[in-house]
Amino acid sequence: MKPCPESAPVAQPDLSLVPALDEWAKGRLAWQALCSVDAAVSIVDIRSADQALVFVNEAFCSLTGYDEAELLGRNCRLLQHPGADPAAIELLRKGIAARKPVSVVLRNSRRNGSTFWNALQIVPLFNPDGTVTHYAGFQHDVSESSLTAHAVLSMDDLGPAEARARFERALADALRQQAAGRQRHVVVVLAPVESAASLPLPQRITLTSRLQPFMSPSAALCFLDRGEIALLTPVRDDETPGWVAEKAHDLVKDLWQCGAGLAEPFVDGREPGPLLACARAAAQRAAASGVQGPCHADPVRDALDRRARVLLRDVALALSGGQFRVVYQPIVNLASREITGLEALLRWRHPELGEVSPGEFIAHLERLPQIGEVTQWVLASSLAHIARWSLELGRALRLSLNVPAEVLLDGAFVDRALSSVRRHGVAPEQLEVELTERSLTSADGPAVTRLRELREQGVRVAIDDFGTGWSSLSYLAKLPVDTLKVDLQFTRGVLHNRTDAAISRMTVELARGLGLRCVAEGIETPEQLRFFADLDCDEGQGYLFARPLEVAGVDRLMADARPLPHQAPSASVRAATALPAQPQPRVQKEATLPCLT
Repeated sequence: MKPCPESAPVAQPDLSLVPALDEWAKGRLAWQALCSVDAAVSIVDIRSADQALVFVNEAFCSLTGYDEAELLGRNCRLLQHPGADPAAIELLRKGIAARKPVSVVLRNSRRNGSTFWNALQIVPLFNPDGTVTHYAGFQHDVSESSLTAHAVLSMDDLGPAEARARFERALADALRQQAAGRQRHVVVVLAPVESAASLPLPQRITLTSRLQPFMSPSAALCFLDRGEIALLTPVRDDETPGWVAEKAHDLVKDLWQCGAGLAEPFVDGREPGPLLACARAAAQRAAASGVQGPCHADPVRDALDRRARVLLRDVALALSGGQFRVVYQPIVNLASREITGLEALLRWRHPELGEVSPGEFIAHLERLPQIGEVTQWVLASSLAHIARWSLELGRALRLSLNVPAEVLLDGAFVDRALSSVRRHGVAPEQLEVELTERSLTSADGPAVTRLRELREQGVRVAIDDFGTGWSSLSYLAKLPVDTLKVDLQFTRGVLHNRTDAAISRMTVELARGLGLRCVAEGIETPEQLRFFADLDCDEGQGYLFARPLEVAGVDRLMADARPLPHQAPSASVRAATALPAQPQPRVQKEATLPCLT
């Protein structure tokens, strides 16, 4: 049929030829329609204490198996199945209270005890004065006749693995269609704000019913683990993928708190598996951030997010699984070039990801309750090694260990640390606890109180990354401190940046004026070494002397038993100081346990 030209007027009917109906006639006809319509119809009086049924039609009686006399005056809950979805029932209650229409799918029971899935729509019936005293309900048995219960129950019969495989096969077909230029598609994933192993069956049926407008012969729907829903649906010429994802989210958001993510074939991937993974990651990002609209897939960012989730999942198991180890970076006296101590650094070799950067996993570890246990393990392991190396070298070496303020808040940490020192036969003065300047928020806070308790027993205290925080000099004077460490960002710039050089010089002079030791971190060139040596800085550490060493590497250095060079290392030292797999960039700071940079 050809459309009418825009200029052609639309004929208006002559309403004077239509016989007028009085109110009685309208009511009679409406009543006859309600009684004879195939849909099951009921009306309840919400003013009554039990919101009693005041009308049911023949189709309603046929659907439920009850006679009219058995239903009138009773509440609809007599149809409610014990396994009915509480969320759907609560949605009905809220809709009635707000005088709004509501659509849900409920699991109901007939008079004979059989079960059926009821697609229920209730609408308020307004009086002339705008008040609502009655609600009308329209029921449809969807157990076998539509996508809702039938499709969901079929997916359950298949099992999650086969259901997902079928979804990915449908996605592969959609990719072929789009490649042939026939039909665009989009993958939409809805992820719950509160992750769950799976959605209850009634809720899955309700949500599937809500998403019916997006179903077509080339569409597919699948329930994933963690309570997610994947939807593959065509995109019409007058739609955009973002609009489709937004509308899908709009259809379910009043019933289910979720985030929406989308991925476009040939934009975000060309294979079903990666496409679905991109959409899932975007949905999880939307659910976690609380954004109102859908998030688009970002393959690079999502790959990083997936890696972060793997690390967060596995970091708690790394200690018990023997995946953590400690490496050591020598601390050197700048005048004599002798090793005076070693800084303990945590490393993680993941069974699947390989060597993981400390800057990547330490932040995850610090958020977990296991951080205290890991810190104690590193302390015990390092004390055992420092005791042996001190004995072999014939002089006491110092162990530097970065401890987070959160661990210091544990009242038992001091006792455990001192007990470990005594157990390994190490003098308390050989242990130096490092904290970053930014972690000490108060000169009289509980973390500083623990530091004072340690210092009273002889344990030394160092401020790591000095100059990068915000503390005042008067604040510094109140802290129980023995050592200031010049941050490597200043060390790197001493030769070409006047500000970095001035801050480094000031830190060395401040330490000397306060009677503290000063350590320059990140010394990598002979010129940087000369700068700090000319300032009479006490000690330094960095790649110029040695990279972080495995235990075997430190053993070789101790056997060498001579001052470290300050230019080209010997062949034996070069072998001993080889980096582990996947080394850090040369200018990157080596993260300590834990890294609070």
